[in-house]
Amino acid sequence: MILLVSVCAGFICGVKYSVEFHGRELNVKADTLIMHDTVLYERPVPMEIRTVDTLMIAVVDTVVLHDTSYVMLPMQQRVYCDSTYRAVVSGYKPALDTISVYPLRQYITTVRTVSVPLRKRWGIGVHAGYGIYMKDNAINHAPYVGVGLSYNFMTF
Repeated sequence: MILLVSVCAGFICGVKYSVEFHGRELNVKADTLIMHDTVLYERPVPMEIRTVDTLMIAVVDTVVLHDTSYVMLPMQQRVYCDSTYRAVVSGYKPALDTISVYPLRQYITTVRTVSVPLRKRWGIGVHAGYGIYMKDNAINHAPYVGVGLSYNFMTF
């Protein structure tokens, strides 16, 4: 039992105190995603209406020959706008049916350099355990506490 406890204590001490950390840098690449969002506005309301010009259109009477009358029609310019678009339409009774806007969106992930610690396998540490030694051509057993060179098979 003492042998098992000594071996475990020596193993844990060797792992904890004989390992040095050396950093290695890993560069993480940035991913950029470019998307076009489609925004559809149906029947937008005009923000500004101006009369730009007046058209004179001839209307020919079909009942009486050689009879022509002129009608004055206002030409309007309507401005439709929002924080994401601006549309200008001109003509007689102009109306904007639909407008599609394709704003450009960029999503960029963060670029970081991550330092990953590397552990050394070899080290010098305090050891405790049960040892076997030879004295006077006989093999003897005794507890052992001392400083020694160790190789770590597993680190945690």
